[in-house]
Amino acid sequence: MMRRVMTWTGGLLCAGCLTRGGIPAILQPVGPPVETVSPAGARPSPQPTPFARTSPASPPSPMDPSTPSVPALPGQNPTSSPGEPAEAIARDVLVLANRERESRGLMVLTDDSLLTGAARYRSDDMVARAYFSHVDPDGMSPFSLLQKLGISFHRAAENICWNGEPGRTAAQRAMERWMSSSDHRASLLDARYRKTGIGVSVRPAGGWIFTQLFTD
Repeated sequence: MMRRVMTWTGGLLCAGCLTRGGIPAILQPVGPPVETVSPAGARPSPQPTPFARTSPASPPSPMDPSTPSVPALPGQNPTSSPGEPAEAIARDVLVLANRERESRGLMVLTDDSLLTGAARYRSDDMVARAYFSHVDPDGMSPFSLLQKLGISFHRAAENICWNGEPGRTAAQRAMERWMSSSDHRASLLDARYRKTGIGVSVRPAGGWIFTQLFTD
């Protein structure tokens, strides 16, 4: 099982990294992400990505903000569709996430159609282009993608993971792993997040890629 967490930190990207002098540091085990709030009304802007190691490729097709479906990558078809079982697993993740929040007296997360479309796109893209990262091979972060979709936010986060559990038990295992990680749990239980979108994609070699996006 691999899992990572990424949060928007006042204009900086943070994925298990330390920010130094306003420049995101390369991923290193130097401590947990620190989250701050962007100024009111501020719109995040794309940041340079020093830890993207793959060669540039054709950028993904622009997504229509009014359409939550996953667009096909250039020359490719989406690896999953909103049908069973991927969609059922995604629904299970939402139920499990809200169960954790409700048990702590927190407001449940609302399933947002645009965030769901973005999360599906992220999972499908990771499968289609064979990477596992918060930043795609072209250097696009999830925050840049949300901005491209026209989704406004002051605070956002992304949890990703993969596992090879069969069927819908995969959702339970993903949630167990996220809740056992302090950084992932912090995103799931942050009372300031009100909306979420979950995308699940099938890996050709078996198993699932999970993406969960959060915004305020």
